[in-house]
Amino acid sequence: PTTEPAKQTPLKQLLLRLSQDGTQHVQRAAVLGLGQAPDAAVETRLAALLTLAGPAIRAAAARALAGHARGATPE
Repeated sequence: PTTEPAKQTPLKQLLLRLSQDGTQHVQRAAVLGLGQAPDAAVETRLAALLTLAGPAIRAAAARALAGHARGATPE
């Protein structure tokens, strides 16, 4: 997996950016979307959210990481 921004898809870059949004429902949707985008940078962001975010975002990050562990791939 690549962590270089230039090598990431535009959608993945957008989801990473939106995962930092100040609006909880936007952030949660982005985090869940990142569950379909296995990548080292994505996993680093999701892992950080497990300790930095509120309960809803932590739950979404855990779900996304579980998807990565199960081998989820983009459709």
